Amino acid sequence: MSEKDIYIEKLNQQLDYWSSEIKILELKAENASEAIRDQTLEKLEALKQFFDATEGTLDGWVEASEEAWESIEDRAEHQLETAHAAMKTALDHIRGLLPSGDRP
Repeated sequence: MSEKDIYIEKLNQQLDYWSSEIKILELKAENASEAIRDQTLEKLEALKQFFDATEGTLDGWVEASEEAWESIEDRAEHQLETAHAAMKTALDHIRGLLPSGDRP
């Protein structure tokens, strides 16, 4: 498996996890009080935009030739780490908005 394939697989796994976490939080938010629901759904919408941008990064990696991959490989690990930290922070923040009984 090439380095490119490894990074793509790692990001695919992260995207799958984040997608499921977002869906869980959306369901929890829908069942929360109106004020919490509105605030949480607003934050989730921003998070989904970041998710979509990260997914776009993956699409670019998949489409990159092996030659092009060599020039972006150094940035790929940093991008993956940055996306992971941003998503973790955002998910934790949204979980904190929900009453403890509503947290996944």
